[in-house]
Amino acid sequence: MNIPRLTAVASLYPSQYPYHIFLRSECSTLFFNECIGAASLKEVPCIVGCRAEGCPSTATPINCYNSQCCACMNQCTAAFQAAWQNCQSQYGCPSGKACTSDVNVAYTTIEMCCTPGQVSCRGNCMWNNCPSGRWFDDRVCGCPCIPKSCPTPQVQDPASCGCVCPNQCTGLFVNDPVTCDCVCPDPLTNCNGICVDTSLSRNNCGTCDNHCLPNEDCCHSVCTGLDQDSNCGACDQVCAGGLSCCYPNKDPGMRPCVDLQTDLYNCGSCGVACTAGQCCEQGVCVPPETLQNCGHCGAKCVSGFHNACCSGECTDTMSHAHNCGACGHECGANEVCVNSVCQCAKDFTTCATGCANLLVDTNNCGACGVACGSSQVCCNGSCATMPAGFGCCAGTWTNLLVSNGDCGACGHLCASGQTCCNGVCKSPQNGFGCCNGTWTDLMSSSQNCKTCGHACPSGQVCCGGNCITLAAGQSCCGGSAANLQTDSGNCGACGTVCPSGQRCCGGKCVNLQTDTQNCGTCGTHCTSGQVCCAGACKSPQSGFGCCNGVWTDLTSNAQNCGTCGHPCSSGQSCCGGACHSPQSGFGCCSGAWTSLTSSQHCGSCGKTCPGGQSCTNGACGVDCGSGRSCSPPNTTCPFSGETTCCPSQYSSCEGIFGSDFPNQCCPSGYDCCSGQDAYGSWYSYCAYPYCGSSAADAIYSVTGSSVH
Repeated sequence: MNIPRLTAVASLYPSQYPYHIFLRSECSTLFFNECIGAASLKEVPCIVGCRAEGCPSTATPINCYNSQCCACMNQCTAAFQAAWQNCQSQYGCPSGKACTSDVNVAYTTIEMCCTPGQVSCRGNCMWNNCPSGRWFDDRVCGCPCIPKSCPTPQVQDPASCGCVCPNQCTGLFVNDPVTCDCVCPDPLTNCNGICVDTSLSRNNCGTCDNHCLPNEDCCHSVCTGLDQDSNCGACDQVCAGGLSCCYPNKDPGMRPCVDLQTDLYNCGSCGVACTAGQCCEQGVCVPPETLQNCGHCGAKCVSGFHNACCSGECTDTMSHAHNCGACGHECGANEVCVNSVCQCAKDFTTCATGCANLLVDTNNCGACGVACGSSQVCCNGSCATMPAGFGCCAGTWTNLLVSNGDCGACGHLCASGQTCCNGVCKSPQNGFGCCNGTWTDLMSSSQNCKTCGHACPSGQVCCGGNCITLAAGQSCCGGSAANLQTDSGNCGACGTVCPSGQRCCGGKCVNLQTDTQNCGTCGTHCTSGQVCCAGACKSPQSGFGCCNGVWTDLTSNAQNCGTCGHPCSSGQSCCGGACHSPQSGFGCCSGAWTSLTSSQHCGSCGKTCPGGQSCTNGACGVDCGSGRSCSPPNTTCPFSGETTCCPSQYSSCEGIFGSDFPNQCCPSGYDCCSGQDAYGSWYSYCAYPYCGSSAADAIYSVTGSSVH
């Protein structure tokens, strides 16, 4: 809207001076109707005038009969529509708003643009539907409470509209619903200005100022000692299940209900604490060496399995070899404990030297007291000399070099799948076997090729378990014959694989794309000074190089600018082997960073300006002075202060048309004119000798260009 809503005039002096706000209407129903009426008064004579110009008497803007009459009627209608829009912009409201009169008696002349259903109050659009218990007061433009009568001394609360006490209580106090006095709510009691629960308060127990002793608490309005089984440590905390109350408990963090039979801090009676390392057992402090506390307190031995606690361990003295019959009584070598008595173990006999195995004991071989010679052993109860590599295992002479059950020593069992070879357990290994007690490679041994004892004929070798004849220069690699000079999978040595892209030449892995001694093919040598690039010998060439196997122009390649591997930054270009950032008015011409404002390179490389023209701002044209120029075909410079370049023999109409017809030109000597066609559209033209002359030679104006 063109009409401002508020105009505030505020004094800069102290607050006793008035502050004036002059409220203006956003819209006006009266002025809008008057404005539309005035527009209608102009439209009717206009339509009547059209009829006087030849329109039928029944012609209307909707039914106008012919093009001439319709053109006249449309002008009348267009004028009315323009007038209507003007009335709307001055006095109307935007779409979705309605012009609404103010309901406040002091603002009855004010009208505002409000959403339908809203009212205007003191120049503000608002809703007038109030919550229950309130009404819309147009004097204050709000929803105050509907007045109601409250019982004395209560008053109406403007926030809730209900009846409330005028005074506000603090703390736990509340207002009495009848007197509004501040009282304590049930079950609290007012003790010296504080609301307290006399059934729980230690300082107001039962009645105000009744203080309980330090070891008492207020339980159900009575000061009660906390060392009782029914109130142990706290009110109503009962010690059950044979527990006793020891309050306070000497064990930090523990509840006061304790078992006097086992509690370390209250053993037998409250306050009796066991010393470090002791346990409380049946109310007595004892060391942890009993069946109830074996090793540490609480560690109970299993009844029926243990009958004693020996050195902190639950023990059965009926069968324990180190505590046989009693703690600390240990049986001798090869003895076991049976029914608390030490005796020789199974397969052992009691001899003068102790318990002996008559099958293997060299001092009691076959019978007690029968000793073998110094170089003999006792095997299966008989003295004998033991062969090399053999041993007496379970009473049997055994070859310890090949026996899987006694490999290297009696009882040394090889794992499943292993083989005993020369007294050592060997895991399965592809291509290997035990030949004459030696772990042998069956894939390469000419005497044991593939199997033990299979020897290759003279002149052959064992390769991959097969006897083969190798040609000159060949070797055995991975079970096959290979030429180490040319095989890329076995280059120089078996298993040496050339990297991808390389070939084996003379026992060395080379890149045929770059190697000057093997360029393209093995043995192709480049001449002195040449380089090998992409498998071809290249002679030195200024500005070029071999980059990643590609013959590259180093003067223009942005990824290899100047030298291989030197990339230009993003947005830069390579010119003459140097990186250049974008620069207005410059370009790379024939490998040189060149200004594009010269007559030889005007706007782009190689663009030469014709004779008589110069390069200005990258374009060839006629020099108009002061850094301005005109480009062909518009070579006529503009006058001072103008910007239009015209063709040769033409002059600018800029001083006549201004911005109505930009960049228009007429032949020299012609007037610059404007006219209106049959449809009401304006256009420019040129006339000689002047505009409006009946004998004028009229032509259309031509469009020039802007000076640069």
